[in-house]
Parts: sequence; structure tokens; C-alpha cells
Amino acid sequence: MTRFHHMPAAALLLLLVLIAAVFFQTPPALAHTESEVGPYIVVTGWENEPPIVGERNALVLHVTENGVPAVGLEAGLKIQVSYAGRIFLGNLEPTGEPGWYRMPILPTVRGKYDAQLTGSVAGVEINGVLEPEEVLSASTLQFPETPPDSVTLAERLSGLTDALQTVQKLAIAGIALGLIGLVLSGINLARRRR
Repeated sequence: MTRFHHMPAAALLLLLVLIAAVFFQTPPALAHTESEVGPYIVVTGWENEPPIVGERNALVLHVTENGVPAVGLEAGLKIQVSYAGRIFLGNLEPTGEPGWYRMPILPTVRGKYDAQLTGSVAGVEINGVLEPEEVLSASTLQFPETPPDSVTLAERLSGLTDALQTVQKLAIAGIALGLIGLVLSGINLARRRR
């Protein structure tokens, strides 16, 4: 009999899973999304994934028309990126590979950015929504200590501002009560001298 004959089935299954995990590792999946924009199929993602706040990055687009890479689009198309009412208008840059374009950007706030491809190509108006992956906080990759990001700092600052306003109100009330006490003391002292 072999050594494996006496091994429980669960242990043998675990051993096989571990061996498969070591020898057949799959690469991480990239979070690219596909959109139909006019006559084009546009696959959108980030040049460096995951996208992290404060790191220079670029939106990357792979554009095809009827399965063929679309070239020369940089002259007629722009990408409008928006976040919380603010808008950034960027130009497409060809990457050197047919159908591939990029738009450099440095995301400064975590969250979901809206992107829109606009312009015209060969007299055809283009206006389509792109869905890039959410930008993550720098704390996602920071080690061993994680400094607070800008959103957390803004929340803390807002809390401190509220606390400061409360302290100012209490200080004004204290000064007012102190002045009233002085006035009453002065009046009381003046009555005693009469």
C-alpha cells in the first residue's frame, strides 16, 4: 500500500489544492470596462492598477471599430473627467500601439471618477460615458504606518473647526458673564460707600 492510501480524503484534497495554487497561479484581473461609444468599442482602465490617490497615472483606452484598432482619434476626441462638480479636460495621447490611447492624470481624492469621451471623428459626433475603476486611498498600499488621506484630514479639520467655534462661544459667554460680574461688583461697591 502507498502512503497516500491511509491519508484522509480531505487532507489529500487540501494537498492537491495547495499544489495547484503554487504551480497554476493566475495573474490578477485588471478592472477594465467596455463601453459602446458611437461606432467604437472602448475598453477603459488605468495605466497603473489599482489607481491610488496622489500617484501619477493615466486613463488608458483601447478603441476598436468592427474589431479593428481605431487610429488617429487623438485629433478629434477628448476625455472629460469629473468629480464632485469639478471637471478636468484631457487630451488623448497615442501609445504607439494601434488603437491604444492614454490621458495622464494625477487623482487627488479617493472615489469614483466620471469620464466622458467627446468630440467628432470624420464628421461623426462622439459622446460616450466611460467607467474607470474607483481610485483608492493611498492607505491601501502604505506600510508600516498609514498617514491620513485628504478626505480624512478634511473631516478632522471640520470637527476641529466646530469644536473651536464652540470654545469661542463659551469664551465670549464667559467674558460677558465676567463683565456683568464686574459691573455688579462696581455697583455694589458704590452703594456701600454712600
